[in-house]
Amino acid sequence: MAKDKKTLTAAAIKRFPPAPSGKRVEHFDAAIPGFALRVTDKGEKSFVLFARIAGKLARLTIGKAQLEEDGPGLSLADARQTARDWLMSCAKGEDPRGQKARAGAPDGPAPCPGRGLHSPPTIILAG
Repeated sequence: MAKDKKTLTAAAIKRFPPAPSGKRVEHFDAAIPGFALRVTDKGEKSFVLFARIAGKLARLTIGKAQLEEDGPGLSLADARQTARDWLMSCAKGEDPRGQKARAGAPDGPAPCPGRGLHSPPTIILAG
């Protein structure tokens, strides 16, 4: 069964109805292979990318779609750019999920030399 592909637009994204109860529907973009808008039965809309990572098909969530100008979420242009970047990473054999986690990870304390972050402290009793 072939998927219908249309070039996504901001106006079209706003108009897509919620999916049937208990389902999710992907609306694939003709401009970028594997890039789609995923709509839930509650009307939530997010951008996703279907790509092969280590030979396996994976669905990568890019982020929630921006439904209003200056509203929360990712614009269509930003989501497309992220999809292009992630496709390039996949083509190089890299997993973009790891890049996303590293990019969003807060800077934490550096481990002590010779010890991991989760090593128990050394207790010295005065004697």
